[in-house]
Amino acid sequence: MEKDESVLKKSGTEIRFEISPQTLRKLPAMHEFIYILEYDLADYCSREEKTPTALVKELQSVGMIADARIFSLSGDLTAELKKGELWYIVLYSTILGNDFIDAAVGLPRECIFSIDRETLGDTDIISYNIRSKQISFASASLLSNPYETGEQPAPGTVSEKNSGPAPPEKAQGQKETDRLSHSTAKSRSLLQDIRESELCRSDPFADEKDSGRNPGGTGVRVDPEKLDNLINLVGELVTAESMVSKNPDLEGLSLERFERSAHNLRRIISELQKVAMSVRMISLAEMFSNLVRTVRDLSAKHEKKIRVKLQGQDTRTDKTVIEQINESLQNIIRYHVLFGIEDPEERSAAGKPETAVIGIEARQEGGEILITVSDNGRGLDRKNILHRAVRRGLIQNDAPEPSYEDLCRFIFNPAFYSSEDPDRHARLPRVREHLEKIKGNADVQSSPGKGTMLILRIPVSRTIIDGMLIRIGRTICAVPLLSVRESFRIESSQITVIMSGQEIIRIRNELLPVVRLHRIYGITAERTELEEGILISVFSGQKKICLFADEIIGHCQTVVKEMPEYIGMTAGISGCTILEDGGIGFILDVGRLIDMTESEDVFPSDSG
Repeated sequence: MEKDESVLKKSGTEIRFEISPQTLRKLPAMHEFIYILEYDLADYCSREEKTPTALVKELQSVGMIADARIFSLSGDLTAELKKGELWYIVLYSTILGNDFIDAAVGLPRECIFSIDRETLGDTDIISYNIRSKQISFASASLLSNPYETGEQPAPGTVSEKNSGPAPPEKAQGQKETDRLSHSTAKSRSLLQDIRESELCRSDPFADEKDSGRNPGGTGVRVDPEKLDNLINLVGELVTAESMVSKNPDLEGLSLERFERSAHNLRRIISELQKVAMSVRMISLAEMFSNLVRTVRDLSAKHEKKIRVKLQGQDTRTDKTVIEQINESLQNIIRYHVLFGIEDPEERSAAGKPETAVIGIEARQEGGEILITVSDNGRGLDRKNILHRAVRRGLIQNDAPEPSYEDLCRFIFNPAFYSSEDPDRHARLPRVREHLEKIKGNADVQSSPGKGTMLILRIPVSRTIIDGMLIRIGRTICAVPLLSVRESFRIESSQITVIMSGQEIIRIRNELLPVVRLHRIYGITAERTELEEGILISVFSGQKKICLFADEIIGHCQTVVKEMPEYIGMTAGISGCTILEDGGIGFILDVGRLIDMTESEDVFPSDSG
């Protein structure tokens, strides 16, 4: 078979995938399972109302397409394709086991064929027979080209238990297959989506260089405590280098050789820091697979039909962060399945498909990982939340009615629930408690009758960050650099003060609230007029504010330390760090400061 062949005409019944031990070693280490997936494209696209490109994207979101073929059973591709005429056969690796692979790839069990990796030890070719649903393994030297010789599958054929309906039988005596079909423009159009995704003949291991994984598959187990000590020592080394190279005793001295040596030391430490941090960074894939299993178990228990859609499970974050959020995500999944998704009968009555969808997505935004869990269920009921909040004393009867967004956030408030219903909602307040420990945040968005989305924002790393040092009076603070948009000075004409006392500035037709850090923390500032100081525009997600400070000192690599016990947790501060002169600086929590701005907790009268 020629390498560029991707469409086989109707007489071809056997699909070959070339795979070697070297190829297997290049598969992601976490991909324990290999399958052959058989898609009837006409039926799938009609049933799921999706394009071939959407199918490819969904497959790539939960695994790796190692190879793929298009198989045609139609003699005339100019006519409208019908069920059973065009097949898409995929060699697929994933972390998902047999229990829930069908829900993830959108196929019935009879169209999924599992391959034992151990059987592939010395195998160069996997042959899959479209008619008999048989898989055989052989060395490349034993199988020259069955499309020319008509050889039967090699000995050792394994017949799968789950065999689906075979395509229509053809003449038994036919031994040759036709060459690649160039017959019509319509067939090219139908397959263009898949070719554009470089699916049929792409390099499935293009990301291997970025995986940081040994191609040989070897590894060393390390005690987590030793790894934590290594990270802490690297952090101390970063601080020590900064204190030496910027020692005040060196100020005014011309030390050219010292500067060169210090620059080289700084470069080596930076590389060491990157390597040490990468060791702690692991993907969310394993945790996501556990969430899929939780959905499957709960949906079966409560007789609900739910399909899970995963995206971004290769996103990487600090292992300690994953340990902290795992329970929170399990609680969120439980909430979605039990209370967000309707029963099949209720969904049908509302004109929705009986099978609901829960989407789990992760992506990096600046110095944060954004994890969203959404459903297309009933959404949050405004009247019920309002009534409950009033009854629990969270809203006074004569108070203005909060917005729908503010009402939805009550689901994270422990006071919103009574002791009589701990199993129903008590898990959600714990989500926010867990996130606060790692300086994360949780939010909710909902649309009645359409669904609910719970959003988690967590830091990528809790050990070392790049920061911008700013000064407020005699206090030094570090702003995470990935949260900084820009810094600037303004004129009085750009300032507006609204009735609540909030100061708003206009920058390029954008209105941003100002947070005076000296007001929040009771610091005596050198400059109190906005025109005299410096403003730093920062963001968290889609929300933005401006921090007001006396001046910007410069950039630094900041080692994050926990706040001392005698100080405790301080709103808007995520930790502290050792400065170059041995002093203490505070690391600002931008997300928390934005929350405080929205709740109007940062506008006491100016004490000067």
